Amino acid sequence: MKWFPHGLRIVVASGSMAAFLGGWVLLAHAGKPVSANPPPAIAGLEVAPLAPLPSLRPSAGIQALPSLRGGSTVPQLRLRTRGS
Repeated sequence: MKWFPHGLRIVVASGSMAAFLGGWVLLAHAGKPVSANPPPAIAGLEVAPLAPLPSLRPSAGIQALPSLRGGSTVPQLRLRTRGS
């Protein structure tokens, strides 16, 4: 029965190496990325201007959330592990 753990380790190690090398080969033969040059503009094509984005600043109609720090009467439990 000693041969089973040894054989299992060999199978797992060889499968890992085969998967690593196979992935490396697939990445090496993958399609190359498109060049960074933009495509040429099409004559006569007009692009409509975009509407401006709304402001991210809060407006006067938004109410601030109340603070949770004041008036808490529930005691906080503190768990100590006494070591690692």
